[in-house]
Parts: sequence; C-alpha cells; structure tokens
Amino acid sequence: MKKQIYPYDGSGRKLNLDIAGQSVPDGVFLRTSTAYSTAYLKEDGKIEAQYGSYTPPTTEKESLKDRILKLPFIRALRSLFPTLKTAVNHMTDSAERTMETFDFVDVLLIVVSVVGVASLLFLPTIVFNFIEAPFYIIGLLEGLMRFLLFVLCQPISFKIVDRVYDGKGLRSFHGAEHKVIHCYEAGGELSRDEVKKYSRRHIRCSSNELAIGLVIGLFFCVALPTVSVWWRLLATFLSLPFIAAITLEINWWRVKSLSFVAKAISYPGYLLQHITTEEPNDKMIDVAVFAMKMMLKAERDNEEDVVIIDGVTEISTRAFADCKKMNKVHLPDSVLSIDNSSFCGCSSLAGIRLPNSIIQIGYMAFAGCTSLSNINIPNSVTTIGRYAFSECTSLVEINIPDSVSSVSDTILAGCVKLENISIPTHIDSTTFNGVLAVACNKRGLSFWNENQYENARQEFDKAVQLNPDCSSYIHNRGHASYYLGDLEDALEDFNAAICMDADGKYPEWRTQCATICGAIGLSFWNENQYENARQEFDKAVQLNSEDASYIHNRGHASYYLGEFAKALEDFDAAISMDTAEQYPEWRTQRAEIFEALEAGGSATTCNARGLSFWNESQYENARQEFDKAVQLNPDCSSYIHNRGHASYYLGDLEDALEDFNAAISMDVGEQYPKWREERAEIEEKINEQKQ
Repeated sequence: MKKQIYPYDGSGRKLNLDIAGQSVPDGVFLRTSTAYSTAYLKEDGKIEAQYGSYTPPTTEKESLKDRILKLPFIRALRSLFPTLKTAVNHMTDSAERTMETFDFVDVLLIVVSVVGVASLLFLPTIVFNFIEAPFYIIGLLEGLMRFLLFVLCQPISFKIVDRVYDGKGLRSFHGAEHKVIHCYEAGGELSRDEVKKYSRRHIRCSSNELAIGLVIGLFFCVALPTVSVWWRLLATFLSLPFIAAITLEINWWRVKSLSFVAKAISYPGYLLQHITTEEPNDKMIDVAVFAMKMMLKAERDNEEDVVIIDGVTEISTRAFADCKKMNKVHLPDSVLSIDNSSFCGCSSLAGIRLPNSIIQIGYMAFAGCTSLSNINIPNSVTTIGRYAFSECTSLVEINIPDSVSSVSDTILAGCVKLENISIPTHIDSTTFNGVLAVACNKRGLSFWNENQYENARQEFDKAVQLNPDCSSYIHNRGHASYYLGDLEDALEDFNAAICMDADGKYPEWRTQCATICGAIGLSFWNENQYENARQEFDKAVQLNSEDASYIHNRGHASYYLGEFAKALEDFDAAISMDTAEQYPEWRTQRAEIFEALEAGGSATTCNARGLSFWNESQYENARQEFDKAVQLNPDCSSYIHNRGHASYYLGDLEDALEDFNAAISMDVGEQYPKWREERAEIEEKINEQKQ
C-alpha cells in the first residue's frame, strides 16, 4: 500500500492525524502512526522532551498476507500487543527518570497492585462458585461484581501509582493530554490559554475501552457454561485477548461514528474519565503543549513530500524550518505570503514552484536550502526580504521580476555557485556585483584547493572586476599568480592589497609579499643584476624583517656590488639571527667579506665594475676588469669564469675555453653546474669553426 499523504496548513501543522497518548510520571506521551514525543516536567520547572519518528513499511501492492492481517479482529489482535508494549516502555522510561530509590514499601505496593488485578479477574468467579443458580445468573453476577470492583478500585489504584511514582499527578497529566489533543483536532492555537478551554475527557480515551471491555466481559461470563471453578478461571484468562480484540473493533467503529448507538456506548467511558482524569495546572498544560509541538515537529522532520491545503494564504514563520528530509513542496494558488524563515534550513529541498498569487517572500524564507539549484519568482511578488535565499549553496541562477521595486543584495548572500541573476531595469545593475564577486571568489578558492591555479586566478580576477575595492580578492589573484610563476603580476597585486590593508588586518600578506620579493631578487641575482636583486631583497626585509635569509641575500648582493661595509653589516645581522647555526656557509662568506674589506676590496671591486660593464653589454671593458680581479685574486673561480664569459661574447673562443676549463677544475664540489653547460656550448662553436 502507498504511504498516505496528509495535508498541512500554513502554520506547518499536519492535518487529520489520529493522535493517541497517555500520561506518564511527570509528563505526557503522544504518538501517531509515524511520530512520537514524550515531554517531562523537571524538578527545576523546565520542560524536557524526547521525540522521534517511525517509518511504517510501504509497498506498491498489497499482498495476500497484508489483506488477511487487515481483517476485523485479526487486525485488532495484531495491534494489541505492540500498543501495550509501547505504553509499558514509556511508563518504564518515566519510572527510571523519577524513581531514584526503590524501597520495601514500593515493592509491597506493586505486589498489592498485581494482586488487585488478579482479584478483579478471578475473585468474582471464586465467590459465586458457591452459589447454586443457573450459569447465566452466575455469569451476570460475576460481570456486575467485576464492574463494581473496577469502579471502586480506580481511585485506590491511582493512589498506589502516585505513591510508587512519588506523587507525579498521573491523572492531571492525563487530563492535560486530552485537552491538548482536543485543541489540535479543533484547529486551535497550541498555547496554554487556548488549551485550557477544552474538556479533560476525550472520546478516544482508553477509559472508554476499559468500560466497553467490562461490558463485553459481562456478556462473555453470562454465556460461559459452568463446568467447574477451574474451568471458569481458565476460560476467563484465555478469553482476555479475544475480549480485547472485540473491544478494539467496537472502539474503532465508535470513534468514527456519529450515531446514537455510538454515543450511548461512549457514555460510560465519559463517566469513568471523571475518576481517571483531573484538571491540570498551568505547568502540566505547558508540558502537554510542548509534547504536541515536538510530536508535530517529528512528523514534519520525517516528511519528504509536503502538500499545503487549498485556501491557505500565508505560510507562517518557521512553519517548515529545518525539515531536513523534505524535497518537495506543493503550494496552492491561494498563497499570498511566505513569512520569515518558513523553509529555512530545508537542506534537501531541490525545487519549489511559487504560484502566481504570492506577493511577499519574507526574511530568510529559503535560507540554507542547500539543494535548491534554481528558482523562478513570479511577477506577482513585490517584496523580497533580506537573506531570503542566503546560503543556498547550490543556487546557480535566479530571476528578480519587474514587480519588485527594490531589493537588498543580502537576499543572495553566501550563494557560492551563483552565475546568473536576472534583474529588472529599474534596479541598479551593480546591486548584486558584491554577491557575484563572493561567488567568484568562492569558486576560485575551490580551484585553489584542487591546485588548479590558472582557473583560480580567472575566478579571482572576475571577483576583482566585480568588486575592485575588496583587498582579499586582489590578494588571492596575486597569490595565484605567484604559484603560476608570474612574479611581477603577483607583486603588483600584493602591493595593491597591502596598501588597502591600512590597519594591518592581514599581517600574513606582508610575509607572502616578502617571499615574492625574495623570489624576484633571486631571479635578478641569477642574471647577475645585483643592484636590482639588492633592491628586491631590501623590499623583502622591509616586509619581513624576521627572516634572516632576506638580510643575508641583501648583504650578498652588496658584496658583489663592492659595498663591503654594507655587506658585512647585513651578514652580521643575519648570522646573529641564525642561533641554531642552520647556515654555516654564511660564516664562511662573512670571513671572505671581512678579508676583502681589510684588503681594500680590490679584486671584488674590479669584479663588481666588470659586472656593471657586463650589464651594459660593454664586454671588452668587463673583461679588463675581470682580468684585474683574477690578477689580484687568482684563487677565485668566479672571476676566472666571468673573464671567460666576456671573452666568449667577444668571440675569443679559445681564451674563453681556457678560462672555463680552469674555473671548472677549481669547482670540485660542482657548485656551478651551469658553467659546464656554457663550456659545452663554447666547444660546439669551436668545432663548427674548425669544420
């Protein structure tokens, strides 16, 4: 059988539910076929609830077994024991919450209760066994005595239960349970003042079933022939399930019928409820109301397909909020307003058709609907509240109709996949630039996390175009450029972002920018452009003075430029920061600088002048200076290499090859593998000339 779909009203209340319940110590238990809740009143006056849902099995086609189990009396027998089990379980759970100790008096009272039930069932049979009369007279007397004992023992039994459960007011909570069910069925507001108006007696109360069961038991006793007392006791015991099944069938018919007979059958149960219920106080009503609200919430939470009844004009505040399983909503054409947070947090809602009758969409109406990919807003809508579709992380496109006069960009905040927004001409076209920029930036970060830096840079660039005043977007674009090796573009973006970060909110940007300056400096260094290299290293030091390597590199560049005092100062600073002696070569280099400074720095100065001439392509002047450096310090392979390099550019290949061979022979640690590549190139040209 297909699952029955119950409609909802605009407040999120499921209609036409068959609600059952019972009082438990300090609380109320309510259930339907698919949901339940139990609310308790704690000692500090606060209310606590437990709620959940059942998932009844559904099939497209009924089997023969299903049809047999739905036959009268069989269905009653089938439902009897699960119902009793559920009731006992919740009573037991309540007992565990309320009974801190369990003494001899409690045991004695429970034993008395068991004895009382047994006496109700078997005492009349034993008493009237000694009377000489026709069996139907004996059966009638047994039934009447059993009914009388039941009525008289009701107050005593409740006193016993109250004693066992420390006076928790079961009858008053029983009355509160009836009142709140009455209020729900009448469509009333679930509030204390409204619930108090209703009767504490209810047509579906189990007290009615007990009364009917006693009457049916009376007829059974009248029809039972007297064979022996043991026969009657055994027959009475074995007949209980069948009497209960007949009672349930009659009760199900009674609650659905409006006939005079049904009302007459209900009357004894109504009278009995004067004993089994009491008027609840305000706190007890609050507990019952809370239990009802939690049970209805459990109903909503378990729904996948929601149908709103025709005629509803307003979907009220938080009517279906946080219904995680709901994936479909059917709105009638009568709806005029979707109020604040009506469908907020419905993470499985993939789509919804908004009827042409809707005029207003409230604050956060669909916020957090993370499965919603697109939505068509009808031309009837004139007002869209702030954050109406915020955090709809799957939303790709949306249209704002011409009927909307003004709108806040916050309605789409956090919509990270948003690509297209259709807006009317009278609304500023840049209204949603900020939202689209956020979406582009989010997509860029997603690409970044997957190491797709080119795609990331493109998205960051879109974000910058949409919102050029956001320093984070500029920084992110620069960072992507850095990872792509475009250091100049990266530095430009980092400088712009840092200039916009006047209050120093992002100190890590300066550290990252220093890394870029350092990388550019090394690039200049590898091209022997020592002045440019020193400038970049100096920028790095200004941005991150805590990194000793930048200070060392600046000093090294100064050394190659012949400015030994500056070089020595930087080397001293860098070495003082290298407390763990991670870079022992710095100390060796410092000794060379100190030695050059003591010696006047002639060789180094000549080499520096040679490099200056080299950068200006004055190779003859450069070779002369390099030759002077070699004469002053013949043990420096770099000077010999530089002289050979200048000879190569002047076309003196044999002289160049001689200097390269000498320099490489001195480079035993192969510190300069590039020299070998350059020598191979020289040898190749010499061979070409010989041929």
